[in-house]
Amino acid sequence: MTKKLYLSFLLLLISIGTYAQKTITGTVGDATGGLPGVSVLEKGTSNGVETDFDGNFTLQVRENAILVVSFIGMKTQEVTTAGKTTFQIVLKEDSEQLEEVVVTAQGIKKSKKALGYAITKLESDEVAKKPEADLARALQGKIAGVSIGAENGQTGSSSPIRIRGSISLTQSNNPLIVVNNVPFNGLLRDIDPNDIESMSILKGFNAAVLYGSEGRNGVILIQTKSGNGKIGESKTTASFSTTTYVNSVSQLPDYQNTYGQGQEGTFIPSFLSVWGPSFDSIDEVVHPYSGLSDIFPEYENAMVPYEAKPNNVRNMFREGLGTIHSLSVSTSTEKQAFNLSAGYTDEKGIIANNDLKRFNIGIGGNAQISDKFNLSATLNYSTRKVNRVQSQEIFRRTFYLPRNIDLTELPYQNPVTGESVYYRNDTNPLWVLNNSGVSDDKVRVFGTINANYKFNDNFNVSYRVGYDNEQTDTFDYSNKGGFNDDAFKTGYLNLDYIKEVVVDQTVILGYNKDLTENLNLEAQVGVNSKLTSRKRISSDSQGQIVYGFLRPNNYYTSQSGYYTSKENIAGAFGQFQLGYKNYLYATLSGRNDWGSTVEKENRSLFYPGASISFIPTSAFNFGENSIVNYLKIRGAYATSSGFPEVYSTRTSLLIDANRFASADGSLPVTNRFSRQFANPDLKPELHKEFEVGLETKMFKNRVSLETSLYKRISEDQIVEAPLAVSTGYDFQVINLGRIDNKGIEVDLGIDIFKNDSFKWNFRNIFTADESLVVKTTPSGAPIRLTADRWAVEGQPIGAIVGSYALRDEEGNLLISGNGSSTRVGEVISSDDVGLPDRVIGDPNADWRLTNINTVSYKGFTLSAQLEYRHGGEISSRAVEDLLERGVTRDTENREGSFVIPGYLADDDTGEILLDPNGNKIPNTIQMNGLRTVFSNYYNPNDLSMWDASVFRVREVSLSYSFVPKNGQKFPFKNIDFTLTGRNLWYNAPNFPKYVNFDPENDGGLGRNNVPSTKRISLGISATF
Repeated sequence: MTKKLYLSFLLLLISIGTYAQKTITGTVGDATGGLPGVSVLEKGTSNGVETDFDGNFTLQVRENAILVVSFIGMKTQEVTTAGKTTFQIVLKEDSEQLEEVVVTAQGIKKSKKALGYAITKLESDEVAKKPEADLARALQGKIAGVSIGAENGQTGSSSPIRIRGSISLTQSNNPLIVVNNVPFNGLLRDIDPNDIESMSILKGFNAAVLYGSEGRNGVILIQTKSGNGKIGESKTTASFSTTTYVNSVSQLPDYQNTYGQGQEGTFIPSFLSVWGPSFDSIDEVVHPYSGLSDIFPEYENAMVPYEAKPNNVRNMFREGLGTIHSLSVSTSTEKQAFNLSAGYTDEKGIIANNDLKRFNIGIGGNAQISDKFNLSATLNYSTRKVNRVQSQEIFRRTFYLPRNIDLTELPYQNPVTGESVYYRNDTNPLWVLNNSGVSDDKVRVFGTINANYKFNDNFNVSYRVGYDNEQTDTFDYSNKGGFNDDAFKTGYLNLDYIKEVVVDQTVILGYNKDLTENLNLEAQVGVNSKLTSRKRISSDSQGQIVYGFLRPNNYYTSQSGYYTSKENIAGAFGQFQLGYKNYLYATLSGRNDWGSTVEKENRSLFYPGASISFIPTSAFNFGENSIVNYLKIRGAYATSSGFPEVYSTRTSLLIDANRFASADGSLPVTNRFSRQFANPDLKPELHKEFEVGLETKMFKNRVSLETSLYKRISEDQIVEAPLAVSTGYDFQVINLGRIDNKGIEVDLGIDIFKNDSFKWNFRNIFTADESLVVKTTPSGAPIRLTADRWAVEGQPIGAIVGSYALRDEEGNLLISGNGSSTRVGEVISSDDVGLPDRVIGDPNADWRLTNINTVSYKGFTLSAQLEYRHGGEISSRAVEDLLERGVTRDTENREGSFVIPGYLADDDTGEILLDPNGNKIPNTIQMNGLRTVFSNYYNPNDLSMWDASVFRVREVSLSYSFVPKNGQKFPFKNIDFTLTGRNLWYNAPNFPKYVNFDPENDGGLGRNNVPSTKRISLGISATF
């Protein structure tokens, strides 16, 4: 009995010893001090913690446990706890980051060191918690080689994206968006920025060659939180963020408040321009609506003080409020993971009736079915409703309202009929704002399934399918009641329903094997099919019957349309990479596409690619004290293509029930061919690119540099060739045009200071690119792209074409010396003498520079993004209007007379006039301020041309992150507060001083439009 008790006691002691726990504490850091967020895990268990802000941790572990300490960018360490309870752990940087893995084309994960092309990766904190409903605008200035514009300042307006410029004259230049490895048919503003895990930008043809023609304009790869559940560790986390922001006008012109409405010093109540008498010269004037006493009797014979309304333009705007809420929940076990994310955005624009509401919800799951089989899936549902206004119709008059009239103090419509009322014969801008608009209501279902099976250590196969269903309802309307414009006068209603379904399927077979001790082969071959089905139902109604009732049956005429199409692109691709001793990589890649929008003999097109990557710091011993810690030299070549739009190779037959009317009033149905003559020989566009680059880290990794140079040739451009009227057609689509592009991209980062508690990073992003239109049409005729932008042989793409002022050989202006009394002394324009328009400017920037300073001190981080765009020109009607109408302080000094420098010339021919001695005659003709600028100096388009260089404070943010110390009990793991301002200030120094014009707005076209906005936000986020 005693022996049994003794044995039991001994076993108990052994058991207690085996399962005895102890509490350990410690600090984890690097050479500069403590590191927050380091994973400290008891090996072989799910027991672990993350270090707090100062790098401290506390953990209960078993006796003799081994700690696995890991952190991104650092070498993982294993530390034994035997005989110790306190630890000071110093992690070492993986200086070359040799095993940094990035997601590349077709979702293939590659070691970044092996890539022979440029790729830029952005983390979630660079785009999340910004006061922007559009993800694209949160990316502005952050990526070398990428330009992101703004259509205008309306909420919900588009943001054009160009990666390495434009390569096509007539086809789309928008990049491909890929979400969770599947092409996404929507826009960046359809995606919740707070659901993004990471983003990668593929800029060149080689990087995107596996996507074929779809990737010709570059690729934006997005991995979402809902689509990236990580298995292997049992834990559940949740995060919630909310951002509230104020949306306001960035800058308005500095208006003069000295002179009022009229002409040449005389008050004219119906006049638009502000060249009337000074405000101190008249006490009272007639009420602006005194002529509308039949509608508003109270204004009959009314008088009002003749005084400036300093805020008459600003009062047209409002402070828009925006809120963005986001929730993310993830849970995982050793073999399963599940993610859920949801977001809601509500933003009001700076003008009434302009707003955006977006809802996103996504779920994703990842399961390791067996050691060889992995299955993952995502399902996303989103809605986005945007209400927009007729911006150009509203603002074509608003910015130069007479200084003595404030429209917000006056009625804008007849209370009985609903018609527009205004002080002059025009449609009141406020009537347009409240009686017309465009509403887009979009619903999307986007889902993916990914399956991967590993045959053995060398072979694996993956299958991926994506389903993207987008349905858009557009409601574009105007009530009747406008003054003299046919559309607004009679009213219209355009309804449009578009359904587009894309099914994208890909199968990839992968192979990875060490052929010898020093030589590795990594290969992928696959096939892809993208089937796109479109359906469109529309109606166009004109002539409203009853004011305010917006239904097609309330219009005198209504036409309906129905359109369907199907397009399929099938492709086979391959990629073969040889790696030698982890410092030399050569890759051959290619894809063959078969497109359905051309005839059979032109459907098959192969685009090859080749790249090389060499890492000298791995090949040679640079020494531990070398200033160069990492160096990679790379080069790549690849091709791509662009298939034409549907129905360009076949003659289309149109059925028209309203083209002719019989004598009895009936409408016979007629058939006719379309304006386009079919071209069965039409081929896809062909694009080629050569790229070289360098990537390096120096001075103990405190300086990082990535740079690329590229050259592109885009041939067989798809253009419209005009046809003779005798053919019965207007044009034929042919292959002819060519565009060349070249550029340089630089991303330089410097850690100026880096120690335990203080860090200062200085990042510079530089881009310079040039384009050249080599060929347009058979006759060399220019091709109009948009507004005043053209493709002209021998010029950059998008060259500005317009009228120009006549000049002598020395560049002096030619002034009318013998015209009528209203012409003498005016600048002679090419229009005046019948000369054709010509290229007058290049809107493309010479170069762009972004500087991002980030300073961190303990839990505080201050960041400022400053930008400068150099060069490029804009022929701006908006600025011309401000000057000609005399509303800004630039025109305040108007008393006296003015003489335009130049020489006199014949008003009809432009020939220089000579005096009796044969000498040119200087202009001495004096004019008042009105005649000098209005319908005179700025008449030629090239004189209303300004250099679009601009300085900008794109973003400033201040954040504080609170991470509880070990032992402190809070309901959250961390909480962050962020104060952000965007587009806080800009200055375009080459424009007239007081117009405060933003060259980025209106897509750089210089028209009157909704001005750019500035945003100030406060965001709070917490992780549990």
